[in-house]
Amino acid sequence: AIDTRQLAAYISLYDDDFQQAITQAKAILWENTRSDMNTAICLMIIGQSFLYQKQPDSARPYVREAFAYAPWGCRQVMGVQKLFDQEPELALKYLTEARKQSGLPRDQAILEALLSITLFFLKREREAEQLLTRAMKHGIDDAPYLYEAYALLYEEMSFAEFFGR
Repeated sequence: AIDTRQLAAYISLYDDDFQQAITQAKAILWENTRSDMNTAICLMIIGQSFLYQKQPDSARPYVREAFAYAPWGCRQVMGVQKLFDQEPELALKYLTEARKQSGLPRDQAILEALLSITLFFLKREREAEQLLTRAMKHGIDDAPYLYEAYALLYEEMSFAEFFGR
């Protein structure tokens, strides 16, 4: 299941509460019990917090280290960021690159669900449905973004609801 503290760090990042995002991500890192992927995500959250504050020199070491842990995971983070920035073309680029590099069924399910959401935003519903079907065939019901992808495609969730507005 998704780490709720990691999700809280993401929410802080997107709410422009950068110090809180950094604090939450560092707390997870200090435990040192997470996978390379989770380490990369936390490092990217810290790096993005500095980038959003226009501090690229502070961001650089975190982003560099994150890519050393899990390059495809970093591309996933960048894709999600572009999705929430409502730039689906860039999200599609990053998420497609991440999908090519990831290997585990759970990771594939997450990326296929994210790609499905992105394709839906690009008005490519048929491709979105195909990818969501593929994601669900992995048999990982608790993979993040599966429910959101399903709701967007089949339950007419609005963009505003998806973005929490």
